[in-house]
Parts: sequence; C-alpha cells; structure tokens
Amino acid sequence: MKFLKIYILLSLFFFSCKNESSSLVYIHSFQRTQTDKFIVNIKKEKGNIYYKYSNKKDTIKDLNVVFNVNNDILISDKDSFYPIRKEYNTSDFSYKMYQQKIVKSHNRTLVFNKNYGLLSSTALGADFLILKDSLSAIKNEAIFKEIILELNRISK
Repeated sequence: MKFLKIYILLSLFFFSCKNESSSLVYIHSFQRTQTDKFIVNIKKEKGNIYYKYSNKKDTIKDLNVVFNVNNDILISDKDSFYPIRKEYNTSDFSYKMYQQKIVKSHNRTLVFNKNYGLLSSTALGADFLILKDSLSAIKNEAIFKEIILELNRISK
C-alpha cells in the first residue's frame, strides 16, 4: 500500500512536470536599447498554453500571453491576435505572425511559435525581441530587421 501511494505521487509529479516548464529569456527593447532578464513559465492546460514572462526587478514589465491551440489564436492584454500568411523561419523553429483583426491605434504583430513562445513584437513604440541567449545589440537588430523584412515582403 505504501509503495502504491509513492507510485501515485511520483506519477502525478512527473505528469505535472510535462505540462509546465520555465526558462530564462532575454527581452531586448529597441526603444531603450536595453536587455532585461525574464523568466518565462509555460503551462499547458485544456487546449490553451499559457506563457508568463516575469521580471523579478519590475513586475510592471510582466507579460502574459495565452495560445488557444484549437483556434490558433493568441491573447495578450485583452487583445486577440489571428494568424496572417507570413512566417519567419530560423534553423530551429518556424514562427507564425499574428495580428489583430481590428486595429485600434496602430498595427501590432506578434511573432510566435507554440514550442518557443514569443520571439518578437512589432508595434509603434513597443518593439522587442525575446531570445534564449544574450546577443550583441548589432545581432539583435539584424534579427529584428529580418523579421520586419519578412513581414513587409509582398506575397506572389
């Protein structure tokens, strides 16, 4: 009986570990030319994947994004983002681009992969890049420019 309880507890522990993960990411803001360390917690639950980007020094900077797997929709700051026909590809991941259907003040594009999370946000005054490695400012800017070029590429 004692072994059964231990087995059940270990099974629950390992099962719950598969649904949650966390890692360190670097958010590069192009307005401030500054890099901040964040912890991203990813939690899978009932058809949604929750991404919480937390900054221990300044909780005002925290960012929450929900990905609805069934409908392929991102929800951030009470706004819904829908996939557009643009992608940004790296050697590791293929990222979809998402935009709001109704633009309130300016167009905002989220570059996202469900296994990686957010890679970038492009918006007037709120451009940032999220990477798992801290890179030089020149490399960050080159990656961001590649994303912007892909976003603005004319489809045939």
